[in-house]
Amino acid sequence: MDGKKRLEEERIEYVEEQVVVPANVTAQIFWLKNRRPEKWAGVPEGTRAEEHDDDGLLEALSAAADISPPDDVEMLPEEEDNNAEK
Repeated sequence: MDGKKRLEEERIEYVEEQVVVPANVTAQIFWLKNRRPEKWAGVPEGTRAEEHDDDGLLEALSAAADISPPDDVEMLPEEEDNNAEK
């Protein structure tokens, strides 16, 4: 060979590519509120905290927080903080 190109061939190939664009939740909310404001604007009925029935969970949790550990459980001694200001 003498170092020269003997044949050059170009071929353009077209392919379809499916591009996935991540959802933009803020844009979806904006679109819904503007399209049907009577349905999507504001807080839905029945979701406010004061509207939920009280099933006693808060009282049970506060009562459980006030219970001291059983007598047969040894508590770890509190460590002294050497870095505390005196």
